[in-house]
Amino acid sequence: MPSSQIILEGLRTTANHWVWLAVVWHVAFGAALAAVALGWRPDRRLAGGLCAIPLASVSVLAWMAGNPFNGTVFAILAAGLVVQAMRLRGGRVELAMPWGLAAGGILAAFGWTYPHFLEGRSWAAYL
Repeated sequence: MPSSQIILEGLRTTANHWVWLAVVWHVAFGAALAAVALGWRPDRRLAGGLCAIPLASVSVLAWMAGNPFNGTVFAILAAGLVVQAMRLRGGRVELAMPWGLAAGGILAAFGWTYPHFLEGRSWAAYL
């Protein structure tokens, strides 16, 4: 079992090596938010499947970085999300209640700007 320092170093290296991929995911997330704000309501199964793709990419990067624990956990999460998405009844996604939207917005903003493993970048790079 690798030490916590080795695991953290692997996460730091991965985050800094794959910054361009993080930018792509952040742009895609922003585009999805904009589309929903403009009235796009995808099918529930499609939305669930789309949410699994970022988790699968984390799994792939973790395996590439030699982190089988994260690779396995995120692969299971992605697969579980796809299975659950396929079990959803048809219909369009509906927006949550206002308190749910607020909580989700706060968490999304935090995740969008959380710079923990990135090195020496300006605040603009984190956005």
